[in-house]
Amino acid sequence: MNRLSPTLSLYIGWQFIVAFVSVLLVVMGLIMLFDLIELVRRSVSADDLGLGTLVGLAALKLPHTLQDVLPFAVMIGMMFALFRLARNSELVVMRSAGVSVWQFLAPTLLLVAGLGVFNLIVVNPFSASLYQTYERLIDELLFKRASALNIGVGGLWLRESDGETQTVVHARVVRQEDNILFVLGVSLFEMDDTDHFVRRYEAQEGQLLEGFFKLDKVWESSPNATSIFHNELFLPTTISLEQVQESFATPETMSFWELP
Repeated sequence: MNRLSPTLSLYIGWQFIVAFVSVLLVVMGLIMLFDLIELVRRSVSADDLGLGTLVGLAALKLPHTLQDVLPFAVMIGMMFALFRLARNSELVVMRSAGVSVWQFLAPTLLLVAGLGVFNLIVVNPFSASLYQTYERLIDELLFKRASALNIGVGGLWLRESDGETQTVVHARVVRQEDNILFVLGVSLFEMDDTDHFVRRYEAQEGQLLEGFFKLDKVWESSPNATSIFHNELFLPTTISLEQVQESFATPETMSFWELP
């Protein structure tokens, strides 16, 4: 079995790179076109959005979508490269010279492995960051929401435990402004480590600040005790705004480096 020369390896690898990049550019154009059409359809009610803004939004989403179609681009690019080599009878010449199939596939296999590693550790974090920005801008520009934090009809449910007591928090309405989470219709239930009810707080509104809940117009009730009214109450908590956001964030916005 003849050893594949470095020159031939570079030539085969270059043929694959040219074919892969060509396919990828065509796919990128199609993705941009269809995403732009979809954004135009969704922005019909938003008169203040121009074509440039929509193109920018489509470009922010493009790296995320490309990761989904990357395996198909590699496959089609490899098929196209082999087709060109076979059409020019170069594969026939290599086979007649004693070059095995695995030998002339080795350069492209190494390139694809390197492309996969590069996509995982470089492109993935980059695309996740852009996709997170894309979702935030979609909420702000199309849906006129100040935050990408969306709570369903059941409201927001949170739970925390310090080993001795457990706290369950429910809020009917949630709104984020800057780094503060505003909640309306708040209920906090405290239980001991055996899940027995200890105390309950009912507040008209509140805020999740760093290290504590600030509640306004609060009724505090506990078993065998008279309810107590507080105009303002501060309750310590380990829940942070980042934890709330992550619990509702889409998996696509988490990069490879953020995995535990």
